Amino acid sequence: MQLKDATILIADYEPDLLQIFVGWFKREGCRVLTAANGKEALELARTNHVDVLISDIRMPLMDGVELVKKIREN
Repeated sequence: MQLKDATILIADYEPDLLQIFVGWFKREGCRVLTAANGKEALELARTNHVDVLISDIRMPLMDGVELVKKIREN
């Protein structure tokens, strides 16, 4: 599978895990957006074209399930 030029949004409140994911996907040539919680992720999804969303289920302010539901509503 080729990910080159894909925009990936990663939502996770653990900064160390975020950085691991960012490194992996940037090496594949992806544009990577990060959010520390569901609210930040929702705003990024509304203002950017996102090809792939990777989200933690348990996050502060808005969990991953609610995030996906709100993205689908838009």
